[in-house]
Amino acid sequence: MGLSIKPASISLNEYLDKWLKEVVRPRLREATFDSYEVFLKKHIRPKLGAKRLADIKPLDLQQVINEMTGDGYAPRTVRYTHTILYSALKQAVRWQMLPMNPCDAVELPRQTRNEMKAFSPAEARAFLEAAKENKHGLVLAFALGTGMRPEEYLALKWSDIDLSEGTATVQRTLIWRKGGG
Repeated sequence: MGLSIKPASISLNEYLDKWLKEVVRPRLREATFDSYEVFLKKHIRPKLGAKRLADIKPLDLQQVINEMTGDGYAPRTVRYTHTILYSALKQAVRWQMLPMNPCDAVELPRQTRNEMKAFSPAEARAFLEAAKENKHGLVLAFALGTGMRPEEYLALKWSDIDLSEGTATVQRTLIWRKGGG
């Protein structure tokens, strides 16, 4: 006796809207939700959104992955896009809209590890010299000297700075949101 599931008659776009509203928005931070929307809008919806959910096959997904890779997207970006869609289609299986998750049969690009590149002492001196001429030079020098990321040093408050000890403590980070809000 085989598994019998009625094929979903809605499009992938309609399904993704439902999934984002009912599963993602209530459970994830706004920034994560926004990133899901952006990745789906950019990489999945234009290529597969109009297809019926039930008609999405592993080969369709593999073609999207291959196109992204061929277009020069980093393996991390391709894998993140796959992870989002995998999560969405996993929920479709739970809701009995699909018999299986087609993402299970997709081959992903190999994750590459790039060595982090840092300024040499001479480059750091040249950077600091050039920064003196910039209106943000002090912030740039602070960033270079502490190694903080922009979302860390831009979120600092005076209470995070101890001038007598010469320390700065990261207590919070900025969250970048679409639309600047």
